[in-house]
Amino acid sequence: MKKLLLFAFTMGISAISFAQQGRISVDAILLPANPVIIQDPANGTTEIKVSLTNNDTAFTYPSSFTSLLFYVSVDGVQIEKPLGGGSKEFVTQVLGDLAPGGTIDITLTTLWAPVGDPGQYDVCVELNRISVVSAPAFTMLNSDVNMEGCENFTFSWPVSVSELTNSEISQVKTIGNEMTVFVKNTSSVTEIKLINITGQVVKSITSFHGGQDFQETFDISNLTAGVYIVSVQSGNGTKQAQKVFIQ
Repeated sequence: MKKLLLFAFTMGISAISFAQQGRISVDAILLPANPVIIQDPANGTTEIKVSLTNNDTAFTYPSSFTSLLFYVSVDGVQIEKPLGGGSKEFVTQVLGDLAPGGTIDITLTTLWAPVGDPGQYDVCVELNRISVVSAPAFTMLNSDVNMEGCENFTFSWPVSVSELTNSEISQVKTIGNEMTVFVKNTSSVTEIKLINITGQVVKSITSFHGGQDFQETFDISNLTAGVYIVSVQSGNGTKQAQKVFIQ
């Protein structure tokens, strides 16, 4: 389901009239793709990306001078921006001039832990305000929170390595005090390390798996909450690392 965002705006410091502004729409949620294979709720590795259209007939939003500020909600509850210190406003720049009638794809975040449980969820993206800092500078606010782009998604846990299509490594759900690591396309021997922010290896597993896709499980019951790195090194020299958040 897609809904058009129509905005009524209040103006900041500006020489541009209200009639010249106020028609940007969120036309689609491009990512995540449906269904969503959710990862560990303590990790944020799901991308949010939307498509926008400038429906204004006269104004071009200039590159590098325009900030877009979004809210994202799941089943009507706004989520916090990852690593945002409690902020719920996702901020991104316009990377190219958005001319009248033009469209752009905007990535809000690549670090998102969407939900903790499988099921059906409505995800909505609302463009809350636009800030243009070039002369004349102005801010536009969305006064109708009901006009937002929404999609219904099915969220489910990975059940096998074959579901990991975009990367070789993925941290999946914790069951009790365990964290499972899925690994794809490696040589016959692979070393997996869990490293804390000081560089200390807190967990290490060497897996002998005959060159097949596999998964390994860490006991994380004795780890403190915080940021960690999962490092995967194959016998053929291939290396990969991914940041995880343990709560």
